[in-house]
Amino acid sequence: MKIMIFAALDGEIKHITRQLGARKTDEMDGRKHFQAAFGGKKITVALTGMGVKNAGVRAGRMLRAQRPDLVLNVGFAGALYPDARHGEIVCPEKAL
Repeated sequence: MKIMIFAALDGEIKHITRQLGARKTDEMDGRKHFQAAFGGKKITVALTGMGVKNAGVRAGRMLRAQRPDLVLNVGFAGALYPDARHGEIVCPEKAL
């Protein structure tokens, strides 16, 4: 199974890459990518940069190239709302 994790900023993935023991592989458009294997799964962690345009362009290229089975987007998303707390999980009602 291939899993891809996207985030905009380094601070949003530093704990994930550390816990997975991920190694930096290459860069696309100046953005970092990390690879790890965990529980028999291949995991790619990639930075997209901030904003919808950056996320769309960079994530789109990687999704087409790697065709993962599962995609996660992690991060602060502009803090989502004023009362958001560290570690809180937000699940969307629909995806666009």
